[in-house]
Amino acid sequence: MATIAKARKITKASMKSVRREGLQLVERLRKDASKLVDRSRTEVMRDVRALRNEIVGRADRAVRTLERQVVRQLHAATQGQVRRLEARIAKLEQRVSELTAKLSAVSGERAA
Repeated sequence: MATIAKARKITKASMKSVRREGLQLVERLRKDASKLVDRSRTEVMRDVRALRNEIVGRADRAVRTLERQVVRQLHAATQGQVRRLEARIAKLEQRVSELTAKLSAVSGERAA
């Protein structure tokens, strides 16, 4: 019998503890809800603007980074194209010199 009474005592203590914790939780929820309701429209708008500015700033930085990467890639491609064009021009200049020399040699033979 003593164990049943002891078990009931422990159960009652546990129930009181659970009830007390539940009441504390409800009280915290009430306070949090009242803080949210008490906030003025101005405060909410200030927070929304701050968040918006942060998001826009991040987006701007991301776009600028992407633009820099694209410009670098285009610049690298342009430098490669210029090098290829320089090589082609050098070959053409050499070919013109060869043709000019041949033409001079042919003209010299006819004059003689």
